[in-house]
Amino acid sequence: MTKQAVSGWRWTLALWSLALVLTAAGLVWYDQPVLEAVREGFGKSCKGLARFFSRYGDFPWLLGGGLVGLLFCLITKRREWARILTAMLVAGIVAGLVSNLIKLGTGRVRPRVDHVEH
Repeated sequence: MTKQAVSGWRWTLALWSLALVLTAAGLVWYDQPVLEAVREGFGKSCKGLARFFSRYGDFPWLLGGGLVGLLFCLITKRREWARILTAMLVAGIVAGLVSNLIKLGTGRVRPRVDHVEH
C-alpha cells in the first residue's frame, strides 16, 4: 500500500469517527428539548399534512405503488426501470425491518404516548 493510500484511509477513518461522535453528542443534547417541544404541541399547524404522510407514506401504499410500477415496467420491457424499482422495494423492506427491530430493541415509544406496557 502506498503512503497516499494509508493517509487517505486515516482521513476517512478520522472523518467517520468525528461524524459518529457529533451524531451521538447531538442525540444526547437535543433529545430531551425536542421531546418536550413535541409534547407541548410544537408543529400543530402541520397536523393535517403529517396525517396525510403518515397514512399514505406507510408501507402498504408504497409497496402497492412500487409493485404496480414494477409490473408496468415489466410489461413495457423497461428492464432498467424494473431494476431500479426492485432495488427501491428491497431497500424499503430492509429499512422497515431494521426500523422495527430498533423500535422493539430500545423500547422507545412515540412522544405523545402516556402509558405503554413493555
